[in-house]
This record gives sequence, structure tokens and C-alpha cells, in this order.
Amino acid sequence: MAINVRGTAQPAARLYSMKLMLALWSLVALLLLASQWLTSLPDPWVLALAVMLALPMAVLLFWRRRLQRWAWRRAVMNPASRYYTSFRGAALMFGVQAGLALALSGVLLVGLARQESTLFWLALVGMVPLWVQTHRWLEHWLRGHLDAGFARLAAHRLQAMGYGAALLALLFAWSMFQSVDDLQGVSIETAVLAFTADIDANSTSLQASLEVIAAFDALRHWLAQNLAHAVPGLLLGLLTWALVLLREWLLVWPLLLLWQAVHVLVEGGLWEQVRQAGSVPPSAG
Repeated sequence: MAINVRGTAQPAARLYSMKLMLALWSLVALLLLASQWLTSLPDPWVLALAVMLALPMAVLLFWRRRLQRWAWRRAVMNPASRYYTSFRGAALMFGVQAGLALALSGVLLVGLARQESTLFWLALVGMVPLWVQTHRWLEHWLRGHLDAGFARLAAHRLQAMGYGAALLALLFAWSMFQSVDDLQGVSIETAVLAFTADIDANSTSLQASLEVIAAFDALRHWLAQNLAHAVPGLLLGLLTWALVLLREWLLVWPLLLLWQAVHVLVEGGLWEQVRQAGSVPPSAG
């Protein structure tokens, strides 16, 4: 009796898609709650939350780095060399990536604490089903051209570029319509004080970080309002836009990295790919 493999695979694919969407929506809900509570949390709780968010990112970064190291070893080194396995990356590589992940999670928390746009959160909710469908199509297409392990990595990289650009555009457009104080004729110190006066957080590290971001905003608006007569309009516009994009990129980059980390953990088999990338091609096995 013939078995309808395609008919069996379709419900499994739908179940996986629903599982992935539920995980990503849960992540969005967690981040939304964190954005509401962050300023009321003391330093130990902020640190604990940063560590919790950093762990999946560390695993993802380690997997990426080890795949890149595997590609370098395969292209440069002789597999028969006794030093071949010495360069595969282990505890030291994971420690470096974990440190980077912790720094990025801290930056992400700062971005969440200052995020007040309802449109941003609605965009994330709506992005989930699109993310799942486009990733499935993109990875399927890339598997026809790349090794399976690298196709998975490339799909996430390309998705991050596309969705990251869309989120940056949304945040940039939102920032352009926000009302600001009149800073014409005031000193830069007064402008910074005006932008940081209302910041209040129980965590000293979060307070300091939010004040730094606010100071950048004050600098941007002060430049736009006080140097328009001395600096060419195009140059001044590029400078202020660059400051906005830098500020929003520091939110979008770690956010999408965490998003990808949850995605690959739900997909499963990540640790096996990490292990394989240390010795054999990631598609083997």
C-alpha cells in the first residue's frame, strides 16, 4: 500500500510553523513586558534579565562563528594536520561570543526601556507569520546552491538584513514625527539637561545608559536647530539622520539576533550542528 508522504509532511510542517510562531509571539510578549517594567527593576534583576536574554544569543553566535571557522579550516588547512582540530573553536570561542551576547543583551534592554511606540510592537507581531513563511522559502531556495548548514545560516542572515532594514525605516519615520523642545539659542549643556531631566530608573546602570541615549538625542536636535546657518543643509541632515539610525540600529540588531536565536532553537538540531562544525561538514551525518 502506498504511503502519502506529502500528505503526512504537510500537517507536520503546519504544526512546526504554528510552534515557531507561538515561540516568536511569546518572545515579543516577554520583551513588551520587560519594556514596561525595566525602569522599576534594581540592578540585580536587570543583570539577571540581561543574562537570560544573552544565553540563546550566545549559542547562536557560537554556532555562526564555528561554521565560519570550519569553512576557513577546510579552505586553508590540511585535514591530516595534527593542528586541524586545534582551530575548531571551543571554550575560548564560546566565552568570547557569550561576552558579545551579554553586551548586546544589555544594549537591547536599554533600547526596550526607551521604546514607547505602539506601532513598533504591532509591527513585530505582524512580522512573525511573514518571518516564518519567508524563511521556509528562502532556506529551501538556498539549499539548492549552498551546503545545508550554511544555507540555514545564510537564510537567517538575509532575513535579518531585510526585516532589519524595514524596522529601521519604521523607527526612523516614527522619530521624524516626534515633537521636541525648542533648543535654538541654548547651550549644548542645557539641551542635554532638558532631555535627561525626566529619566528615572531604579537601576543605576540602566539610568546611566538611558541618559547617554538621551544625550545623543539632545545633540542631534541641538545640531539641527543651531547649526543650520553654518553647516550645509545636506551635510547637517546626513549627520542627524546617521545619529538616528545608529540609535535605532542598536535596538534592531540585538533584537533580530535574539529573534533568530529563538528560531534556531525551536528548529532543533543546533547543538548537533555546532558539534559537527568542529570536525566534519555541517551537512554530514
